[in-house]
Amino acid sequence: MRRRIVTVSVLVGVLAGAAAADKIVLSRNMVISVDRITGFKDGDLTYTNASAQERTRSLKDVVQIAIDGQDSFNKAEELRAGDKVADATGLYDGVISNGDTPAWLAQLARYRKVEALGKDKSIASAVSTWLDIVATDTSPAVITLMPHELADKGDERNAQAISALESRMGEIKSNVVRTKARELLMQLYRREGQDDKADKIAATLAGAVPPRAGTEGDPSKVTASSVESGEAARTASSAGAGGLIRAGQKPAVLAEQAARLTDSLPQCIAAEVGPTLVLIGKARLYQALPMSEKTDADARKGLLVQAGVSFMRAKVAATKAPVAAEALLYAGRVNELLGNTQAAEKAYEKVTTDPAYKSAKDIVEEAKGALAKLSGKKPG
Repeated sequence: MRRRIVTVSVLVGVLAGAAAADKIVLSRNMVISVDRITGFKDGDLTYTNASAQERTRSLKDVVQIAIDGQDSFNKAEELRAGDKVADATGLYDGVISNGDTPAWLAQLARYRKVEALGKDKSIASAVSTWLDIVATDTSPAVITLMPHELADKGDERNAQAISALESRMGEIKSNVVRTKARELLMQLYRREGQDDKADKIAATLAGAVPPRAGTEGDPSKVTASSVESGEAARTASSAGAGGLIRAGQKPAVLAEQAARLTDSLPQCIAAEVGPTLVLIGKARLYQALPMSEKTDADARKGLLVQAGVSFMRAKVAATKAPVAAEALLYAGRVNELLGNTQAAEKAYEKVTTDPAYKSAKDIVEEAKGALAKLSGKKPG
């Protein structure tokens, strides 16, 4: 009898130890068996399992983390999972500023803080913390982490984010990451109506404005070294063209970008073909929009047809649903402008009803609005 009691006591002790162990929770409450989380670097958690084997897991797959003895961090993770952003970021800040926090855990807290801030458009704080990260971390993970939810136009947080990017751009060591940071700065300029500054970045990224010596400190310009790798060059060109191609842009600029992108198509990898064709289609569409249906009828129709062909090619080539949905949405707009109402309606309906496009929420909403306007009904 005594031996049986001792066995039970040991089991209880083991279970108690397991309850205090570190924890990694994935989506749908899937929990990884973890003995101890030992580090974090370049977007990956390092941990040992029950067999003392070292494993890694990308942070982007992780919903929640618990680390034995790190109560503030664990509480922040709980609050973040519950969308209590302000409370969570306050606790993450405490972990980061605590001199006793291991360097890897402080970096992990910065990552989680940026992710949390993205949920409520706290762009200024998110950018500031992201810049702290990229000063030492140039891994691909920081590109995925980069803030992208801007505040509304006129919000002081946008101005603060612009100031942070302008003053700290030189701290970013990676050319690829710096290019993405300039793209974010371009988007912020555009949101705040500073189109001249946005166009300078866009034109330089696209390769339309040759860099001049002595402009390295100007965040609206890109030096030759910032596009020295093929990856950085492709990223820069695409981002720049995307920034220049918009309604109201000068026709000559739109024509130049359409030609430049068309020439670049043979060098595109498969994932880049769809987005590039969408940009070409937009350039042709925006060239046509200000043209008169009477005096420029043939030229206008020619550009619209070219745009429609580009959008349909993009839909076929797209490797991601949002790109295909956007291509189909714009194909509908082109058909509408050409007077092909039935084809336009069919395109809009496809975007709104096809389950494959469900993840492209903003595009689906645009298609619903276009369909409602076309049919004279309010969107359902």
